Amino acid sequence: MTRRAALVPCAALALLAGGCGGGGDSEPAVVAHVGARPITRVQLATTVQHFQQEARAEGHSFPAEGSPAFLRLRRTLLGLLVSQAQEEQAAARLGVHVTRRQVSKRLARSGAAADPDAAGSDQAFVRATIRAQLVRERVFPRVTLRVTVPDTAVSAYFRSHRTLYGSSTFAAVRTAIRGQLLAQRRNAAMQRWLAAAHRLPATYAKGFGPPQ
Repeated sequence: MTRRAALVPCAALALLAGGCGGGGDSEPAVVAHVGARPITRVQLATTVQHFQQEARAEGHSFPAEGSPAFLRLRRTLLGLLVSQAQEEQAAARLGVHVTRRQVSKRLARSGAAADPDAAGSDQAFVRATIRAQLVRERVFPRVTLRVTVPDTAVSAYFRSHRTLYGSSTFAAVRTAIRGQLLAQRRNAAMQRWLAAAHRLPATYAKGFGPPQ
């Protein structure tokens, strides 16, 4: 990120947060709930600002505040925050929790923590993104623990895709086929978990969603 993109004035957050003081207009301080967890207008503003900075840094246009395109984008980004909150809530039911320390350690390894051009809002976005990634990483082994591939599935795949393997014998490719099928089944299990997580109840403040 360029220094020009990072040095966005506090007024940028006023797009949604109602000014640097976080108030002074008619929009609510909380724009959505996932269960009892609130998603604040400041969180949403931070997310919008990040994508605005990215667009400017890459020379792309960004929707004008208040325009239909801006409001659609805002709903989409709020949907992203809601999805992340739903996943955290579903993960907690599995006993999976991500701490601030874990986020900080991943952030330090990524090198983003040492970026002198990173604005505070961008650091907040990066931390939120890392948290969401860590949640998925820790959930994956839980939801795929009992996923297996029986021998019958491996041999059936070999027979139905025999031409792919040329003169190779079943014994020579059995392990590779099992690994391929296992990865597919594990990914499918994770997708089912995500779909269930995204069905957790969410409510939105008037004018803020859900995404369409």
